[in-house]
Amino acid sequence: KYGAKPHHVPVLSQVLLTVMEQAVGEGWNNEVETAWALLWENACNRMMESIRLGEQHGHVVEDIWEKLKAKGGGSDHLALELGTNAVKSLRKSHPALISQWTECYSEWEVHENKRRKKMASEKASEMRDMALAQDQPGGGNNFGTAGKSFSQKQKKKRKHIRNLIDFSFRRSGGGGDDDDDDDDDEDGDGATSVMSGNSGGDSSRAFGMQIWELLEIALRHLWEPEVMNECLIVVASRWASFGLKADLLPDLGNAIQFAIQQFLETPCSSCKNNDWTAEMGGAWWWLWDSISLSLSKHLTSVEQMDSSICRECWDLIKEAKSSEEVGDAFFT
Repeated sequence: KYGAKPHHVPVLSQVLLTVMEQAVGEGWNNEVETAWALLWENACNRMMESIRLGEQHGHVVEDIWEKLKAKGGGSDHLALELGTNAVKSLRKSHPALISQWTECYSEWEVHENKRRKKMASEKASEMRDMALAQDQPGGGNNFGTAGKSFSQKQKKKRKHIRNLIDFSFRRSGGGGDDDDDDDDDEDGDGATSVMSGNSGGDSSRAFGMQIWELLEIALRHLWEPEVMNECLIVVASRWASFGLKADLLPDLGNAIQFAIQQFLETPCSSCKNNDWTAEMGGAWWWLWDSISLSLSKHLTSVEQMDSSICRECWDLIKEAKSSEEVGDAFFT
């Protein structure tokens, strides 16, 4: 990002050591200098290796992603194709995971659609209330004969806006108390949701939609690893609830690669087949190593019940100590 190259390391190292020596003053000696030099060298070696791998594999991963999207049919179609091949790869080795993932995904999808629908309904209701308030003379503060001063043109314009909002409100599934009706297949803008459908226990779709979301996150933030990590924490929490364990990540990576490879190598009417090369395989595993590192940390934390342990410890602390005592412990 900042144009750093390996030959810059010695120069920056000398600058760092000089600044540190001036800051430490009399406490600086050969032992301290050697320790800092080793620390800096190790840190730079890791960073330079990451830069080298990024330069080697990054553009290949981006090319794979573009070839996937070029297959056409929309994200739902692509996700379903990837899911079908991923499930095919996992079915023999991890049938229990497929079963649990599919069941949990279906439950999560219902909850997620209801959450989205509720948010859309609240937003549409808010928009409608704002339009109705604006329709009142003086912004809703004056009534009676004051409204007669409004021109017919202004009233028609506001009525048209209100009708548009009402139409949008109906399209979003809002209004009334019918939160449990069958309109869960629409988002707040009236468009069909990518998480909708009547697939129920369709394992191909359950895996495909989640794999597609993962790939979108990884490629969107390919050069922003800290942002990617934050997004993957959310994904890991969800996948943990679907039954995924940290030790299954290598097999999942293999399954996703198999799915991508099979899809790219299948010719279609609008594109040629794309043979999977060793370069593409190396690039995929470079990306998957980064993804699985983030996923593994959080999945392991879930498996070890770290959050429950922290909550239990905190409850014990609150029972044993007052807030003042806890505060003093942090600052003493």
